Amino acid sequence: MHFLYPSFLWALGLLAIPIIIHLFHFRRFRKVYFSNVALLDEIKEEVSARSRLKNLLVLLARLLALALLVLAFAQPVLTEDEQIATGVAHLGIIIDNSFSMTAESDDVLLLERAKNRARQIIDAAPDNQRFTLLTNDMEARHQFFLDKDQISQYVDDIKVSPVPLDWTVLSSKMTRTLLSSGSDNLSAFAMTDWGIDEEQIESSALDSSVQWYLVPMQAVQESNVSIDTAWLISPIQAKGEDVEILVRITNRGEQDRENIRLRVEYLGQAKPVSTFDLPAGASITDTVSFRTAEAGIYDVLLQITDYPVQFDDRFHLSFSVPDQLSVLVLHDGQTDKYVRAAIESSSILSPSFQSVNNISYSSLADHALIIMQGLDAISTGLSSELKSYIGSGGHVLFIPSASGNLEQYNSFLASVGGGRWEPFRANEMEVARVNTQEAIFSNVFLRTGRNINLPRVQAHFGESRKARGQRSVMSYRDGGTYLSRTPYEEGNLFALTSPLDKRYSDLVANAEIFVPMIYRMAVSSGAEQPSSYTVARSAVISVPPSTSKDPVYKLRGQGTEVIPRSTRASGRLRLVVDEGLEKDGFYRVLQADEEISGLAYNYDRAESSMIRISADRLANLAPDAEIIQERDYRADFGQVIADRTTGKVLWKWCIIFAIIFLLLESILLRIWKK
Repeated sequence: MHFLYPSFLWALGLLAIPIIIHLFHFRRFRKVYFSNVALLDEIKEEVSARSRLKNLLVLLARLLALALLVLAFAQPVLTEDEQIATGVAHLGIIIDNSFSMTAESDDVLLLERAKNRARQIIDAAPDNQRFTLLTNDMEARHQFFLDKDQISQYVDDIKVSPVPLDWTVLSSKMTRTLLSSGSDNLSAFAMTDWGIDEEQIESSALDSSVQWYLVPMQAVQESNVSIDTAWLISPIQAKGEDVEILVRITNRGEQDRENIRLRVEYLGQAKPVSTFDLPAGASITDTVSFRTAEAGIYDVLLQITDYPVQFDDRFHLSFSVPDQLSVLVLHDGQTDKYVRAAIESSSILSPSFQSVNNISYSSLADHALIIMQGLDAISTGLSSELKSYIGSGGHVLFIPSASGNLEQYNSFLASVGGGRWEPFRANEMEVARVNTQEAIFSNVFLRTGRNINLPRVQAHFGESRKARGQRSVMSYRDGGTYLSRTPYEEGNLFALTSPLDKRYSDLVANAEIFVPMIYRMAVSSGAEQPSSYTVARSAVISVPPSTSKDPVYKLRGQGTEVIPRSTRASGRLRLVVDEGLEKDGFYRVLQADEEISGLAYNYDRAESSMIRISADRLANLAPDAEIIQERDYRADFGQVIADRTTGKVLWKWCIIFAIIFLLLESILLRIWKK
């Protein structure tokens, strides 16, 4: 047994007062006159014995009553441990409010059950206890010490959050907050379904200064079918072409599921895609396709119907189909007629032609594709501007000249991470392979057999060294490169090793390759934008250049408007979204109330898993913590918590027995007259 306030035990010295009174027996005696005293000796002995017994019992009742009152103020506590922390107690509560806590337990959401348990913990604590609260949102207002009324209000306000549980971060933050109190009486409760990796628990060493209590919350039925992810097969989407989307769906429960219906919504239309069965633990990847009839922003929603966990039943994607794209051709004085024809044959491409001697560097960023057509020389200034343009997401097609300056060519290639060329030489070669995995040729050909007329060259620049990140788009029969793609920061440099002049190459005669090549290079320009982002995760969004001096961008959607912070890198503006977007769905990037692009946000799928850490396994992973299986204490959970945190409090019993002994004293004095 321990005492919360042992200083009151000094009051036990007051027990000497009734003892002294009893010993000295301060009473007035009165004289009684008897006519005959012969029989008094016998009566005197009997009365004296009764009086001593009565006085001893009264003294004992008084001593016990007084001693129990003193003990009540000292607050005795029975604990299982030999030691108990003293002083003002500080208690932390961690409540997992992620989507997985929307599963049900006895027709009550796990989150609501966790909140009820938290209220019971608060009610069972002493009045002078101080509390702190943490949820997955890590709200700043929770990270202070609060009294009972304040913490109860904060618990009532907890709502489901899209932020998944990060046990390592939460437990570390809770430990630091409790230790900052300077108290020796520290404890913390964590209530979650423990749907996390075991590594998180193993990596978070719980501080021994804090007594941890882990409360596993368990759903009655753990069943969930989720859309894990979806992505565009081709990164290039053009007007009038088919869009193909792959979607992966998983049955995360322990029972087979039948007749799962997948549907797609876009441009205000909802269409069924397929119906399928999924065995327990199995996944399926399905294909969704439709044709883009017009340019603009496409918001695509993929959806299934599942219960009770529903946050992962839908997946949003957003992409843009361009309308008009500007292509700039830089030449030495004369434009190749085939290049002009290839650009003008597309209704989407808008051509612009400039002499290399009269370039407007400030307008380079306005073009989706820059074609360097047969330049004999590349000045340092032009090389620097093109490097900046590519780095900010532009695409450049470099078509060499047979009489080009090899040193300047290599200098330009090196500036954007390209390889090194050898001198131009006559060598008849045949292009034997087209890499259809590359975006500019993806889904262009129905089949890549002998029916495709591939270019033949009579002379070309050789390669003495390839760049590390260089990709071969078209290659010769001996493996040499005819057309390469070198990624640099957010853009790409495409380079042909042979001029377009028919004396050296017949590429321009192969319209089935040359025309889509130019078209796809222009359409795929710009920093690649993901088709979806994740709620509660930081995102960097590239936006096209603005003519405004100080443009202000906004993100609007789902009843929310956010002004993200902006940053510049490689001459390109980027928006950084750290917080503010809490709902999945579609958003718009606005500049001066004009829609710039579309964004799609989805909830984190980390909470989709139905795998939970059992209480026994949890005890092995966190041996320094005490595991409380709340299902075993549904009726008296609060009392169990009180017993484990502060021990069995006995002061109420001390008051009760003190009153009983005072009543016993009164009875002795009133009834026992002699």
